[in-house]
Amino acid sequence: NLENILQPNDLINKYHEVVSTLFNTMILMPGAEKLLYELKNKNIPIAIATSSHSHVVPNKISYHSVFKECIDVIVTGDDPKVINGKPSPDIFIEAAKRLNVNEDEYSKCVVFEDSPFGMMGGLSAGMKVIGLPDH
Repeated sequence: NLENILQPNDLINKYHEVVSTLFNTMILMPGAEKLLYELKNKNIPIAIATSSHSHVVPNKISYHSVFKECIDVIVTGDDPKVINGKPSPDIFIEAAKRLNVNEDEYSKCVVFEDSPFGMMGGLSAGMKVIGLPDH
């Protein structure tokens, strides 16, 4: 019975619909909030480079005020300047550019990443990477 099979776009939309109901239950990793405030207090610029799409991110981060208070730049996976997704370094390089980091200073950037593809992308950008397991 093929009439009950979801088309790819319908499946993606259903996935986003279900996942968006879970955003209010997400908790920050231990120490994340403190680290973000510490970095902000030291005037260290902070970006989020996420594979999530731009229409999802505002809702995703709205439950934790630390993001609004500390994040300077958000680059999403559907940003027109991000040609290739992770493990390509594109998203990290674009985030650095928006933070006014020169290419010869990428090695001073630190990427906190929960996926192997993201870790590879950060390293390919010439940045330091700290892998964080996502439970």
